[in-house]
Amino acid sequence: MKRIALLSTVILCLSFLSQAQTIHFVKPADTDPSINLRLESHIVVTPETSLRKDKLLVFFPGTYGVSAGYAEFLQHAADSGIYALGLNYPNDTSFADVCRNTQDPECFEKGRLEIFDGKNRHPAIDVNESNSIKNRLEKALLYLDETYPNENWDRFIMNDTTNWSKLILAGHSQGAGHAGIISKHRSVARVIMFAGIDFFTTGLRPADWIAKDGETSGDKLYGFTHLRDPGFFVANPPIQVRTWTNYGMDVFGPLTNVDTADVESLKSHMLCSDLEPKTANGVSDNYHGGLVVDAYIPRVNGEIVYLSTWNYLLGLSLENSTVGIDEMHSFPDYTMNHQAVYFSELMDEIRIHTLDGKELSACTSCSIINLGDEKLLMLQVKHKGQRAAVKIARP
Repeated sequence: MKRIALLSTVILCLSFLSQAQTIHFVKPADTDPSINLRLESHIVVTPETSLRKDKLLVFFPGTYGVSAGYAEFLQHAADSGIYALGLNYPNDTSFADVCRNTQDPECFEKGRLEIFDGKNRHPAIDVNESNSIKNRLEKALLYLDETYPNENWDRFIMNDTTNWSKLILAGHSQGAGHAGIISKHRSVARVIMFAGIDFFTTGLRPADWIAKDGETSGDKLYGFTHLRDPGFFVANPPIQVRTWTNYGMDVFGPLTNVDTADVESLKSHMLCSDLEPKTANGVSDNYHGGLVVDAYIPRVNGEIVYLSTWNYLLGLSLENSTVGIDEMHSFPDYTMNHQAVYFSELMDEIRIHTLDGKELSACTSCSIINLGDEKLLMLQVKHKGQRAAVKIARP
């Protein structure tokens, strides 16, 4: 494997051309005719055969959201060999509206568990067992195994039910809470919560269930949110940090801003960002969705800036994330110092951008480019039909 030499420069993000992968759109009712709520198709991404890992990412959308709106994160996981399933479920009830001002200390827990297993617990939730997350996931896996036998979906099934131990549960907003509460009742490989909190308005107190012991150990829980997400960073300490602390995630390090953090030394399970989201549908300040919702993820010249953070959350090492470079057999080594980047041969094109997309410098048929004075940069390179990008933090 080629090594990329670095001199006083931290590489935070490496992206590369996607490996071959297969995408399916699976109608919930095709997996079980008794499913009759939220019938939008699940999105399923199967990794290229040689890359397949024994892990499945199951992603839960936020309130009113659908799994197809989170395709970038699912496809990125599959690029690294992780199977991915964006699971649609009954998510048209806002827990913030139903529970934050209630006097019932178990409001959030009852509602989430009813959506998970379909057992009647909460007066504002009407989800039966057929429409529950538990049944939808199980039936989706059985359907995929039967319909696409060469894709090896049977590795995630045990005795005709879900093999939870191989699952990475992830979710956004409401979906983050479902990932969290399921981990209390099932032992899973990992939990990733994007912008997710359950709290009572009185006293800004996290929901009681969050601090309860669970089947999944605390070292497998990770969170990622935005510093300007409305309501998440109110009070002192912020309610988002209080929530993660009640999960027990604070023992692995303090809240860490990934915009400037060194991914190689990152230890914290509580991550945040302060980058501007992408403007879409006339909205320029969707801080709540900008970390993982396709339409709002910030990019520089088309490249997603959170790829290294996603790798860390998914448990992919920096070394693993460089595989794409090594498979570009013509892609050369390079070095950096405080002032410039040096390639071992002429590149077709080299560009330097700020993280908000402003181009600082560019050259063609060149091997050296100056970095300028900015502290955070995106370096993009094209060479012999291949391309790569790295995000750079400078001291």
